[in-house]
Amino acid sequence: MTARLVYVVDASVAAQVVSSEPLTAQATALFALLVGGQATFHVPELFYIESANIFWKKKQRGVCSESQAVQALSDLLALPLISTSHALFAVESLKLALALDITAYDGCYLALAERLAVPFITADQKLERKVAGSGRAIIWLGAWTLPSGTP
Repeated sequence: MTARLVYVVDASVAAQVVSSEPLTAQATALFALLVGGQATFHVPELFYIESANIFWKKKQRGVCSESQAVQALSDLLALPLISTSHALFAVESLKLALALDITAYDGCYLALAERLAVPFITADQKLERKVAGSGRAIIWLGAWTLPSGTP
């Protein structure tokens, strides 16, 4: 039996499945593991409003329609994501942001991953590059591969 995969995922990963993006195939495969019950994804509660903002931007840029943006957020809300209040690790988020020169939003995802001792997956390659040298468990979605033994 394959071990269940556990990750913290950020809104940049979710954004890949709304419209055709460079990492859509990887994001789709990753979320298929969640839907198939082979993975557990944790998110800070800000994930949903951050995703909503991404979908709003996509609509503003003409990448998707208003109904597609609303449907994308509805689809995310229906997923079995485990949401944690970011108030629980706001101080850690700020400390990480200051230490790594990243946004406090990104620090929030990283703080949650550290608290849970699981990898953090992002589609933001610039963020991954900044954090990679710190010894923290971060995976750029473009480098993520389906683990062997996973159906």
